[in-house]
Amino acid sequence: MANRTQSKSSEDSLLELRIRMERWVRKNRLWLIGAVAAIVIWLLAMGIYALVEQNRIQAANTALTTLQNDPTDAQALETLQSRSPQLYGLFKLQQAAQSGDRTALETLAQRNDLAGDMAAYQLALLDEDPQALGRYTQREGAPLREMAYLSEALIWHEQGEHQRARDALARVGFDSDMRDFAATLEHYGVVGE
Repeated sequence: MANRTQSKSSEDSLLELRIRMERWVRKNRLWLIGAVAAIVIWLLAMGIYALVEQNRIQAANTALTTLQNDPTDAQALETLQSRSPQLYGLFKLQQAAQSGDRTALETLAQRNDLAGDMAAYQLALLDEDPQALGRYTQREGAPLREMAYLSEALIWHEQGEHQRARDALARVGFDSDMRDFAATLEHYGVVGE
């Protein structure tokens, strides 16, 4: 009998809970429909964005491949510039570095991206200017900072400024991949006297 009473009591509580849920759903029906619709719209937007991004990347890669075969293709150059400005900058950097086009390198060095950083480094190397290399190493997130320290040290050495060369090598980080090169230069006296 106690089981039957307990069973009836649990059925009543389940029925009561169900009735409360139905009232809550009826009361908040519009909010629930809106939330489901928002989730569906968000998922559709993310899918469309992924397709558009994939198309943009594919078009940029196709344009780059075309430019590697024919660097004078104006349509491919325009496509690359509009679809991937960063890749366009790197392509222009490659062309300028290969041809030694100082004006193009100076223009690229004004950019605030990877191509700009690499163009600034290339200009400092072309000028064999250790001060320019030093300025390059001060740039935020300079990708070739450690290489610039080594280049700076070698240029200072060639100019007979051995203490400055040692100072440049000392700035190479101990956790850097370039540390072994710096240690070799120091050990074999390339920058010492």
